[in-house]
Amino acid sequence: MRNFIQFQSTGFLSFELPTRALSGSITGSIFNSNAGVTQISASFSTSSINTTVQTSVSAAAMSLVVAGTIAPVKNHRYLIGVSEEQNGEFITLKSFTTAGGNTTLNLMRPLTFSYAAGEPVSDTTVVLTIGTGSTGQVNWNNYAKLEYIPSSSLGFAAPFADSIHKSFDVTRFIPVTTLSVEDLRDFDPQLAKKGMQGLSVYNLMTKAWEMLLARVGARSNMGGIVGSVDLTVPHSYLTRRLIAELDPEMKEHADMLSQRFNEEFESILGVAAIDSTGDGRIQPWERFRNAIRFSRS
Repeated sequence: MRNFIQFQSTGFLSFELPTRALSGSITGSIFNSNAGVTQISASFSTSSINTTVQTSVSAAAMSLVVAGTIAPVKNHRYLIGVSEEQNGEFITLKSFTTAGGNTTLNLMRPLTFSYAAGEPVSDTTVVLTIGTGSTGQVNWNNYAKLEYIPSSSLGFAAPFADSIHKSFDVTRFIPVTTLSVEDLRDFDPQLAKKGMQGLSVYNLMTKAWEMLLARVGARSNMGGIVGSVDLTVPHSYLTRRLIAELDPEMKEHADMLSQRFNEEFESILGVAAIDSTGDGRIQPWERFRNAIRFSRS
């Protein structure tokens, strides 16, 4: 995923650890594009969701009860067990209820494995803060490094550390979207009736946004774009294409959505304000749109 943080602004990067981390073992560092450290000790936050399975549950179950009254986030992923390597699994939350001091998690998909009471259930998400000390210069391919000690390493004589890296670009523009699931129903009632049943549409929207940001990052002139770039419409077409691709009978519809996505994407970036001199200001002699090239065939 391509991550954009606006020039001289604070940004955030979200990491999902593949395993539970030992308490107090997480550290964060930020590096600029030439690998120089710009913020050695980056601040971060972790989720307070850290509980256990209350009653044993079988494979293929669509819900499980965990200890305590918690407030998990719908459409978010949580880890049961220590890691997928050790027969744990990530689950996606559809809904939850609380009763009798415990919480029932209703799942988007059935469990792959069975779990005994006492098995850990946790949120492995870590959000790293990118401070203004790391965004004072427009540049690309910066990265953040999150180091931690997996709790699975406790069985070894010397616990080992692991790390995750994420890149980010500091730009004078920020890509935004206001797309909602209800918008998708408005845009495409046919798809809503046929293709959106049983899906985590929100998660597909998130995946489409990641793909869209990668497309933005591939633009050779993105360093000159200034201001807010609203990508809601192309985001809609790309999300609907991902949904349509899941049904072989909707291939023609998916192809149409793909074509419309490309058209809308190019149209929006084509009229974005361009800062040719890189000083952060749009001057009268600078262009507001990309040049259109003509050729004689």
